[in-house]
Amino acid sequence: MTFEQQVDAATRRYHETSDDRAELDRRRAREGVGVTDTAEQVQARVDRLSRAGVVDADSLLRASAPAPGGDRLVLLERIIDQTSELQPANFLARGARAAATVGRIVAEGPEPRSPWGTGFLIAPSLLLTNNHVLPDAGAASSVLLEMNYENDLDNRPAAVTAYRLDPETLFVTDERLDYTVVAVAAGPGGAAPGDAFGWNRLVRGQGKIVIGEPVNVIGHPDGRRKEIAVRENSLLYQLDDFLQYGADTQPGSSGSPAFNDQWEVVALHHSAVPATDENGNWLSIDGGPADPERPDRIRWLANEGVRISVLLRDLLDRDLTDEQQRLITTMGPQALPSPSAPERAGWFGPGLRASGAAGASGVHLVFLHGRAQQGRDPVRLRSGWLAGLAAGLSRGSFAPVEAADVWFPYYGDVLAAAVPESLSGLTPAEVAIGHSTAVRATPAEMVAGHGLAAFATPAQSTTGHTTATFATPAGMTTGHATAAFTTPGDMTIGQATAAFATPVEESTRDLYAYLLEQAAARAGMPVPVTAGASREGFGDDLVRRARRALGWLAARSRLDEAVIATVFRDVAAYLDLPAVRERVLGAVLGCLPESGRMVLVGHSLGSVVAMDVISRLPSALNVEVLVTAGSPLGLDTVSDRLLTPAPRPARPVGSWVNAWTPADAVAIGCPLSDDWPQAVDVVTANADGRAHDIAEYLSDARVAQAIGTALR
Repeated sequence: MTFEQQVDAATRRYHETSDDRAELDRRRAREGVGVTDTAEQVQARVDRLSRAGVVDADSLLRASAPAPGGDRLVLLERIIDQTSELQPANFLARGARAAATVGRIVAEGPEPRSPWGTGFLIAPSLLLTNNHVLPDAGAASSVLLEMNYENDLDNRPAAVTAYRLDPETLFVTDERLDYTVVAVAAGPGGAAPGDAFGWNRLVRGQGKIVIGEPVNVIGHPDGRRKEIAVRENSLLYQLDDFLQYGADTQPGSSGSPAFNDQWEVVALHHSAVPATDENGNWLSIDGGPADPERPDRIRWLANEGVRISVLLRDLLDRDLTDEQQRLITTMGPQALPSPSAPERAGWFGPGLRASGAAGASGVHLVFLHGRAQQGRDPVRLRSGWLAGLAAGLSRGSFAPVEAADVWFPYYGDVLAAAVPESLSGLTPAEVAIGHSTAVRATPAEMVAGHGLAAFATPAQSTTGHTTATFATPAGMTTGHATAAFTTPGDMTIGQATAAFATPVEESTRDLYAYLLEQAAARAGMPVPVTAGASREGFGDDLVRRARRALGWLAARSRLDEAVIATVFRDVAAYLDLPAVRERVLGAVLGCLPESGRMVLVGHSLGSVVAMDVISRLPSALNVEVLVTAGSPLGLDTVSDRLLTPAPRPARPVGSWVNAWTPADAVAIGCPLSDDWPQAVDVVTANADGRAHDIAEYLSDARVAQAIGTALR
C-alpha cells in the first residue's frame, strides 16, 4: 500500500470509531476520570505500573475517594490518573535515552541526502520502520540509517553516524500492518548500532497504555533533525491492530516510535488522519480543499500507529532461518512468546557480550546478576558492578576493567516472565483479597479487590462503602469485608485469607517457608525448623511462620523484609521449578564465551545460578576464579537442590572467594567453607543500608584482588 492508501485506511477506521470515542468521552466525564478502557486493559495497566514501582502510596490514597457504586474499575482508573499527573525527575533523562535509539532513513548519496522516513532500533542490530518507507529489500539496500541527526546541548548539529542496512541477513515486512524489520550492518570498529546508541526493548504483553494516557512521539518529521512531541497528545482509542492518538505530530514522521510515559514503545507511528469533506477530500486548516503541495496546511485530526503487541505477533509467526531466529531473540525475552510455549525450546537469552578478554592474561570476566533486575538496562547494571570493582582494584594498584571487556548474561526478564507462571507475584507487602484480586504495591500500600480499596499507612484509611483500618507495626484491625497487613510488624489475617509473598505451587510454598525458617534458625531464632509440616493453602499457619521468620531475619540484619522475602521467594522458584531453572540457565549459557578461561562472579541468586552453570559449561570453557557474593549457598536447603550438590562444584575451579557480611540476611548461611571446603570466605564491611549491594562487595580490596590478579 502507498502512503496515500495507508492514510485513507486510517481515516476510514477513525470515522468508523467516532461513536465509540464519543461514548468513552462521556464515560470519563461522568466518572470524573482522565483515563478509561476495558477492565482487562485497565487491570493490566495498573499491574504493570505497580511492578515498575510507579504506583506510590500518595497516588493510591488520592485515588481512594469513594467511587460511584464502589466501582473497582473506576478506582483502578483513578490510580492510573494519579501516576500521570507528575513525572519523576528522571523522565527527561529516560526520554533522552529513548531518543538516542531513533534514526533518520535517507537515500544513499552525496549531501544533502533525501530523507525517506524515521526508524528506531529494537535490538542491537535490528531496525523497525514502516512498510511504506521500506517496502522491499531493494529499497533497504539503497538507504542509510543516520543516527544522532539532531542538535546537541549547545543547539549545534551533532556528529552523525551512518549505517548501511543488511536486508540479506534479515528483511521482514507486512503491507497491511505497515511495518518493516530489517537488519543493520555493523558500523565503525565493527560495533552494532545498538551498542553505541541503545535500543528499545519491545514488550509483547498488555498493560503498556490505556485510553486517555499521554503518547510521546520521537522522529524526524519531513526529514528534519530529531524532534519530540511530549505529553501533548493522548491515546484516543484502541483497535485490535492499531492505536489512535492525538494529532500534534507533523507529516513525515512515518516510522517513529510512539512511547508511553515510561518510555516503552506502544506503537509504530504510520499515518496521520486528515479532516475530509463528505466526498473524502482532504481539507486545509481554513476549511477549504487541501493543497497536496502544502501538507503543513492540512487539518490533521489524529494519528494512527500499529500496536507493538500485534506487530510482534506477526513477526514471530514468520518462517525464518535458524540464524534469523537467533537474531530475532536479541530483542529480548519481553518481546518473545511466553516461556511455556513449545516453540521456545532451545531459546537463549540476550545479554552483553564482551569484545575480548578482560586482561592481558586472556581471561574472560563474567558477571552473573541476582534477582529483581527485570526491565533494567544491562549496560547500566554492568556499569554499577564495574564502579564497585574499580574502587576495589584501585586499592590494590590494579587497572580498572573496560566495560566492553565484560560478559554480562542478562536473565532478569526471563526470570520475571517465568516466575509468575507458578508464583503469586506478590511481594511481602502485597495481599490478595476477596476473589483473588490483587494489585502489586509497596510496603506501605495495598489494593483490595471486589469493590474494596484500602491503602495502608501508619494512620487509617476509609475506602468505598467498606472501612478497613491499618495500624503501625504494633498491629492492625480489619473491617468486616476482609483485612490485610502492611508495613513491617505484626499482622492479622482476615476472613478471606491473605497471601503473604507465597508461591502458588505447593512444593514451592513448602520450600519457600523452609528456606526462610532455616535462615532464621541460622540467625538464632529459637523455634526449631520443622520440615515437612503442613503447608497446604494460603492459611494462617504458613503466613504466620513466614512472617515470623522474616521479622527475625530483618531484626538481625540491615535488610528490610521486602528484600529478604523476595530473594528467598525467587530462590525457591528457581530451585523447585524445572521450567524456571531451565529458562534462566538457557539465558545465561547463551551469553558466555565458547572457550578459554574465565573469572565467574555471581551475586545473590546469581551465585546459585553460577553453580548450576558450571555443570553445563562446554568442555573448552573453564573457571579460573569463582567469586560469590551475598550468597545463600550456605543453606543446606539451597546447596542440596543444586544440579550438583555440595561439597564441591560440578567441575574443578582454580580458586573460589566467597564475600559476605553478617548484616546481609541473604548470606545468613555463611561462611561457606563449612559446607564447601574450597571456598575462601572474606567478611566485608558493607555500608549501612547496602548490606546486599554487589558494588559494596566488589569494592572490597581482597575481593577485587582475586579478580585483578587473574586478569593481570
